[in-house]
Amino acid sequence: MAIIKGSDWGGSRLACAQTCKQKYYNKYVRMHPASEGPSGITRIEGSYAAIKGTLIHKCLQTYYQQLINDSDGDKRQYGLKAIQAMLEDIPSFVIPPHKAPLLQDEIISCADQYFQRYAHDDLTPLAVELPVQVKIKDYRTQEIHVHTGLIDMLARYHGSVFVVDHKTTSQTFASLFQKYVHSLSFKGYVASVDDEGEHKAMGVLINGIRFKNNKALEVEFEREPYMYNEAQMEEFEATVISIKREINACADEGFWPKAGEQCVQPWGTCEYFPLCKFDDPAMVNALYKPNER
Repeated sequence: MAIIKGSDWGGSRLACAQTCKQKYYNKYVRMHPASEGPSGITRIEGSYAAIKGTLIHKCLQTYYQQLINDSDGDKRQYGLKAIQAMLEDIPSFVIPPHKAPLLQDEIISCADQYFQRYAHDDLTPLAVELPVQVKIKDYRTQEIHVHTGLIDMLARYHGSVFVVDHKTTSQTFASLFQKYVHSLSFKGYVASVDDEGEHKAMGVLINGIRFKNNKALEVEFEREPYMYNEAQMEEFEATVISIKREINACADEGFWPKAGEQCVQPWGTCEYFPLCKFDDPAMVNALYKPNER
């Protein structure tokens, strides 16, 4: 039985492998010189956009957990505590000193605008950071793949239960929502909730947060639901099995091919791009750290 542990949802790992096998190797398999075994590597200095996204996730997680604990409490106080928890997390990231003040201003402004926008929300949280897993059997090899992870939130929205995924972006909402229409991760989330949870998920709701990146620090908000039929969920299982076979083949052959067309995207350059140009242990030590598993 192949078990993936940790906070990375199996669907995200497999989607990474779909994009580029070399990226998958660097992110989840490669051994850092300072580590004792394969764990994958990540940039020491994270991308500014990714750090903002992680901090906003922390804020929303804290806010909605308070609502679950006491739905009749003071939402304003919940918001202030959530912002405080978010700010306390900043020192855990490597941020250039000249960017730190702007980062703090941006995330505080974003959180404040979010709480004002959804002061009277039609979304009722049921659980946050919910551990989930889904089992998929490869009938050719009889292997059962068990993928584990965490979903941002399970909530009731317009009378139905949805898996809620918080997404921060500077792209247009049209681009963001289109990007996830066929998301392998989203289908996995729905499968996991249906498989083991007490609630049957109608689908996935993107809780979109768009930074306009202007001097006024304006942020826009929009939500988009995705629902999947039986045929799409069957396709999800077949896709998982297919990608897992490809990963196993790469591991057996010791070769992880690059998808060069994926190196640079509208939202930025792959964090492993320097290694694909010049793979050197000194560069790994200087720019990357081992993943925590």
